[in-house]
Amino acid sequence: MHSESYYYAAFSAALMAGAEPKLAQKIGYHMAYFCHNVPPKKGLEPLDIRNLIPSEGEGWGDDKRPFIANRWQEEGRGEPQWRQRRPINPLHHVDWLKGGVLNLRGRELGRTNTFGNKPESNDVSSRDILETVAENRATLDCEEVVFRRALKRLNEIIQRSLSCGEEYPSDITQFCSALYDVVALLHGDQHASYWLMVAAVDCYLWGKNLAWSSNQASLLAHESANKPMYASAQRLQTALVLGESEPLLWQCLMDQLHYLPRAQQIQCVVLGIAYRAELIDLLDEKQQAHRDWLNITPFVPQAHSEPIS
Repeated sequence: MHSESYYYAAFSAALMAGAEPKLAQKIGYHMAYFCHNVPPKKGLEPLDIRNLIPSEGEGWGDDKRPFIANRWQEEGRGEPQWRQRRPINPLHHVDWLKGGVLNLRGRELGRTNTFGNKPESNDVSSRDILETVAENRATLDCEEVVFRRALKRLNEIIQRSLSCGEEYPSDITQFCSALYDVVALLHGDQHASYWLMVAAVDCYLWGKNLAWSSNQASLLAHESANKPMYASAQRLQTALVLGESEPLLWQCLMDQLHYLPRAQQIQCVVLGIAYRAELIDLLDEKQQAHRDWLNITPFVPQAHSEPIS
């Protein structure tokens, strides 16, 4: 989604979550601002399973570190004595009382071709297998791990804003920053992105922890179907997916606002309902007063790209 779509989707999602129009509009402009000005976050790159393995002395002993195969060859020490394969003498497994035929153990060793030295290329250790399994699992689960880390950061910011309250004016900026990171990991799934924003704003309003799964969007949409503004929100989602022009998006958002009392509708009279691109353009100094009203501050890469603990 581009910045205009982020504005209307986030504005509508915040209204569906029960936020007042003033707060919903702030969330919409913050999401549009991050989409327009913030580069992809480097702190959310895929993880390497080897980076998760502690080094020497950080919890595992010298001979107990998992997923590291042939470590002795890498360190130039050669194979340890207990791992060197010795040839098996077939005469040790002969039943001389039955005419010199191989006994049961000898036949099993013969079927597995264990007599003599086995080629080194066919020697697959358990550590090799563990390393392969770990790398495959890391590749498959990497996106899920990154998503959970971003979700954890979002929940930490929600809890922090609860404890600080109105004395912490930048909480909405940090909340939208973390929410933008989570939504970006959905890879353009607009249906899931919309309902994720609904759930996140609801948790922000009530101080709850956000838990998200693949089927959560459908469940949340089903639970919200009885709300009066649900039909207008659905039309807006359809218009966003089809790439409709702004007048239609503006009209859908106005229809959604009509279900709120007039005292709440007039909260958006300062900026209007339609998206104004100049408000997120930091080079336009004429709009600085409105940006201050929206709590939009210049983007600081160091603060936004902090690693997720």
